[in-house]
Amino acid sequence: MTTDMNRDLITKFFEQVLNGRRLSILGDFISGDYIEHSPTDGQKAGLEGVQQHIEAFFTAFSNTRYNLEDTIAEGNKVVAKWTLTGKHTGNFLGIAPAGKPMKMTGIDIYYIEDGRISEHWHEFDLFGLMAQLTLGK
Repeated sequence: MTTDMNRDLITKFFEQVLNGRRLSILGDFISGDYIEHSPTDGQKAGLEGVQQHIEAFFTAFSNTRYNLEDTIAEGNKVVAKWTLTGKHTGNFLGIAPAGKPMKMTGIDIYYIEDGRISEHWHEFDLFGLMAQLTLGK
């Protein structure tokens, strides 16, 4: 795949899976031997782990929208900078839903092999998110 094709894969992943909430097509984007280098909340390995992680996030937050602000692609790697907005309507890391709006920023690095995401590194502002969910309770 070309660098542009890799960038397009990530853009479509954000649009169709994360914003479109279409977990049924997750296997079109994630390889079966996927490696998560930044696991959160005890995430399992592989495609199953990715699906469970995304489902848990969708359960905790409704009306989520990822704004893909920038992508940088080189070879088989794509870096994505994003902002996420939504509403806290389900349990998240032991925090009961408060119905509050949330906004979070993050940067992901994706490694692409054979047209699918095979590895992922994830950095996001968890501290800022937790402050939004717990302050003023």
